[in-house]
Amino acid sequence: MYVGSTTEVRRDGFRWTQQHERGVPLAPPCRHEQNPDTGTTIAFWPDPGIFGTAECSSAAVSDRVRELAAPPSTNP
Repeated sequence: MYVGSTTEVRRDGFRWTQQHERGVPLAPPCRHEQNPDTGTTIAFWPDPGIFGTAECSSAAVSDRVRELAAPPSTNP
C-alpha cells in the first residue's frame, strides 16, 4: 500500500523515530531528544502501483477508504 514511511512517537519523555520501506523496518527505533509531549505522527509515500499516482490528497485517501468500507450495492 505504501513505498515508505516514517513514524515518530513521543512518549516516555523522548521522541522516537523509525523508517520503513514496503512495511519492513530499516532500523530499530531511534531515540532522540527529551520531549515531554505525547503522540504519534506517521508520514507515508503511497505506492503508485496501487494508487495510480504518487500524488494524493487526504480527500482522495478518505474517498478510497469509504469505497472499500461500503457494502456492495444490492440494487440492480
